[in-house]
Amino acid sequence: MTGLPSLLAATLLFFTSVSATSSVISRYTRDIGASVAASGQVYALTPFVAALLRIPVGIAADRGNAKRFLVAGGLAAAAAGIAAAFAYTVPMVALVRVLQGLALAFFVAPSIAAAAALGGKAFARAISMRAVMVTVALIVGPLAAGFIVDWLGYWAVFVFTAITGFAAAVTATSIPLRQARIGRLHRGLGLRDALTLGVLLAIALAVVDGMVFFSVQSLPQMQLRDLGYRASVFGLFQSLTAASGLVARGLSSHVYARLGPRKMLALGFALE
Repeated sequence: MTGLPSLLAATLLFFTSVSATSSVISRYTRDIGASVAASGQVYALTPFVAALLRIPVGIAADRGNAKRFLVAGGLAAAAAGIAAAFAYTVPMVALVRVLQGLALAFFVAPSIAAAAALGGKAFARAISMRAVMVTVALIVGPLAAGFIVDWLGYWAVFVFTAITGFAAAVTATSIPLRQARIGRLHRGLGLRDALTLGVLLAIALAVVDGMVFFSVQSLPQMQLRDLGYRASVFGLFQSLTAASGLVARGLSSHVYARLGPRKMLALGFALE
């Protein structure tokens, strides 16, 4: 697993940067005078851009360009932090969210491909370790961002996210990935083979689930702000959500074994 520690460190830094910015950006948009509707529309730009680009970026990563995309993702996250530090209008905040969408599109799928390649025969373990780093970042990022905003202000937290994004890009440059290595690992069935009726249904369910997920991320952030709560309160809320997700992931295999896929999906939607 040579190079895996560098990938895990880059993953931790990257998602800390993105989650920290995302956890305060709706609050910031409201503070510069935007309405709730406008703030929600701006927040939606990141998942929209990421969704548009994720499949083509994933295909490119399968062909051996994962390292370049990892570096580009970190740089895009850093650029989002810098842009946020100087964003005083809604269009400028929209640019921040577009940059974050680019960052996620560049980093997510290639980091999974890189984890699989670096893990070798233990690729499943490597991918699981990457998932743990993502969850840790989703706990640390919002919590840190909330307290930084309360103590030092928005500018300080955006500088923090720019630094962590840039650090992720620098760390990614040290990952020993080779084009041929990833290319051999991913030779097999293509996208057309994967688009069965069951997969399309799962995608449709994921779209519905994503709508709920991003609503939970955006609306309470503005609601708590409008009720007079400090940024650290929402940061704690986000961190607890991520921590409960980590526990749920640990229990998911046992729940799956007892209930099966359909009942487990139904339980998940019922809990939401």
